[in-house]
Amino acid sequence: MLYFLLTAAVLVVAGYVLSQLLMTSPPRRAAVYSQPGRWYLLKYWAFVSIITLRKWRSKNTNSREILAAGLGVKSKHSSADMEQVQKLQDHPKAIDAVYFNGSNMDGVYFVAATARRPEKVTQTILYLRLPNIGLLEHPSMPDTSMKRVSDWEFAAGGVRLELVEPMKVWRLSFSGKMRAVDQENQLLQTDFVLTWTACTPYYDFDTDMEPWAVADAMAREPWSQEFFHNLQDMHQTHYEQFGTFEGTVSVEGYQDRKIIIKGLRDHSYGKYRDWSLFHRYGLQMLHLEDGTFVNVGIVSMPATTSRLALGYVMNPDGSKSSVSSVDWDLSTCGEDGVQPKTFAFDFSAGGKKYHLECKVIRAPIFYIGFGWTAKIHEGLAEFTVNGVPGWGIAEWEYRNHGGLPEEFGSVTLE
Repeated sequence: MLYFLLTAAVLVVAGYVLSQLLMTSPPRRAAVYSQPGRWYLLKYWAFVSIITLRKWRSKNTNSREILAAGLGVKSKHSSADMEQVQKLQDHPKAIDAVYFNGSNMDGVYFVAATARRPEKVTQTILYLRLPNIGLLEHPSMPDTSMKRVSDWEFAAGGVRLELVEPMKVWRLSFSGKMRAVDQENQLLQTDFVLTWTACTPYYDFDTDMEPWAVADAMAREPWSQEFFHNLQDMHQTHYEQFGTFEGTVSVEGYQDRKIIIKGLRDHSYGKYRDWSLFHRYGLQMLHLEDGTFVNVGIVSMPATTSRLALGYVMNPDGSKSSVSSVDWDLSTCGEDGVQPKTFAFDFSAGGKKYHLECKVIRAPIFYIGFGWTAKIHEGLAEFTVNGVPGWGIAEWEYRNHGGLPEEFGSVTLE
């Protein structure tokens, strides 16, 4: 009996090896997105094993001190250390960035971000949409490159994003002119102080992602020494958390308005971020009427993963579920560089299937990266997920090959 079992096993393995050797790898979709091909299943389970082992080692031994962050291993020993302004690494494109967005059913939308880069450059974003005024944007937009005064704060161009209590409270403020896009581009004095208070646990992409989606993305790609070098070299720690913003906004010529909105914040840091390496991404960050919070999408960075499905669901009971798959073909949705006004796709998280529909109300555009190498549509959007209404941001990035658009030719980039 043992002989026959061993013979059968050898035949199965031999058959698999032969089938893989004879297989022709399918072409990339839109010449970008890799498809499952030769050795896909072997590579898939290899990566599932790698991630599972790294997670176990980081939790059960002291080896976290010598393991590189990512793929199951945290970047810092404490959440308080993660929250601090990070020392920029020795690279011309080093990164330490925080981002906030918020929205509500009344049509209020808010986006603010600062990305600390070397040479005191801070790439800064600020949008505010109020129903009675329309869209307000920082007057430097669509350029995002500004100079900071202090090297140890998330602040530039009048925008200040301050940590109050790690993983619990942030203070966001601005005082200066904003461009009223719907009011003939008038520059209006705008002031606000908002308090962001967490209402979910944080989600750390270094450790909380399930191995299935990551393994799928890795197994699609051709493996080489360069591939694994890029994975480690380009790694950035990234974590997110949803919360509630409360505060008062004052806009010149209008009555002060108290706003209460909900939304996401994130923090990213690492050796470097090179926007020219992204082909594109589409990320949907939203909160639902029933208290559910969602971030889901696909990132395409061909140097590592041409199709990485990622995200999570924060459930009303406080539990979190990682996205395991996203049924969405980016090659047929906005591949022409234009974000569609409406789109839909399915995804799975925590063993549950979801159907997401998005309607983009408005999508202001900004450029970021040294040399304006990325063009980002910050879609202010309404959502439904499994029939439940919601609000948030559909942020879509595209590689900008054209450099500085002609209409902004007088802008000097840092």
